[in-house]
Formats: sequence, C-alpha cells, structure tokens
Amino acid sequence: MHALGFQSLIGPSGLSNFGIVNNYYSRYDQFLIDANANALITPTIASLCPPNYLSYNFSAATASIVLGVNGCTNIPADVTTFSTAVKYASPTTTAVVYNPLCFESASSLSHFEDICTFGNFTTTCVPTTTPGYNNLYVAMANATSAGPCYVKRYLKEEEKNVLCDLGYSVKMTYTSNAAGATHTYAAACSPLNVIGINDGFVDKMRLKYF
Repeated sequence: MHALGFQSLIGPSGLSNFGIVNNYYSRYDQFLIDANANALITPTIASLCPPNYLSYNFSAATASIVLGVNGCTNIPADVTTFSTAVKYASPTTTAVVYNPLCFESASSLSHFEDICTFGNFTTTCVPTTTPGYNNLYVAMANATSAGPCYVKRYLKEEEKNVLCDLGYSVKMTYTSNAAGATHTYAAACSPLNVIGINDGFVDKMRLKYF
C-alpha cells in the first residue's frame, strides 16, 4: 500500500521529507486535514497540469502534526489523541490517521488509527500489545505483531477507498486462496488517472505510474 501511494511525504516541520529544495508532496497528502478541518497542504496556483504536487505548501500549524520530536520521552507510544488528530477526508472516507504526540518518521500520518475509530475489530481475540485492542482492524495500521489477532487478509472498505481516491481501478470483490481472504466491497471504482509517489528525480519530474 505504501508503494501504491498510501504514504505521506509531510515531515515534522511541515516541509516535504525530501527537503526544502525538493518540497513536493504525495497525492495522499491532499486528503489530510487537521482537527479543525483545514487542509494540511494547499496549492499555490489555481491548477496543475499534470498534477505533480510541487506547487503545494504546508498551510496548517505544525502543532497539528507534532507536539514533540523524535526521541522525546515521557510520551506514550502508539497513542493518538482523537480530538486533536489529523484525519484523512475524501468524499468516500473519513478516518483518523496515526498522529501520535511525538512525531514518528515513516509512521506518523502514513497509517490509519484503528484503536477506536472504526469499532469493527473483534474483542474475542486478546492482543498482546499495549494499548489494548489496537492495530487489529485495518491492514494499514501503524504496527502489527505475531498471532491470530493481527491476521488481515484483505483491505478494509476505508483502505480500498483510498486506492480509489489515488486513482486506481478497484474491483468490487477481492479473492484469494488464503483462508478468510475473499471479501466483497460496497462498490467498485474506476478513476481516470493513477498517480503514485514522486520518485525523487526532480530534473526529469518522473512520477511512478502503476
């Protein structure tokens, strides 16, 4: 899913992870909003052709994505405060993203937080992690562990919708020979364009198309 574009390029300062010289974002980032429903990134020009997310700026407060720094202490790990958390918001899906007080590179903003958001995970399987029933629903949770509690055979509806938002055509039914892997979604989607994450070669401005 990360390779397909389910990945934020926003760093703890709001700048792209590629730095100020190559300050571009992912298509996924355009769907992220802060706790007050303000977009994290906004375009600097009216239209982009083709859309490359170079002409976007981080326009939210940095406090909306980080209240600490890597290596900060005395802050609980793997905990997102829902009232202040960043959300993924599109016409089809609204979900809290993993947004801990201490920004975690490669994890913060790039996963869905499922400890309480969805309410569809089972409580019949006792997990071994703290806090409690966490990371048990979506495949794109920020963490996982061994054991039957963490078996996820297919993308959940919310994650499938992200692929649709990113431009992928997704069938209504997912099938696999793995046990418990066949799943039928509410609807299929057939967008027009597929746009992944910029590969970093700024001189040629190549985008990864899947």
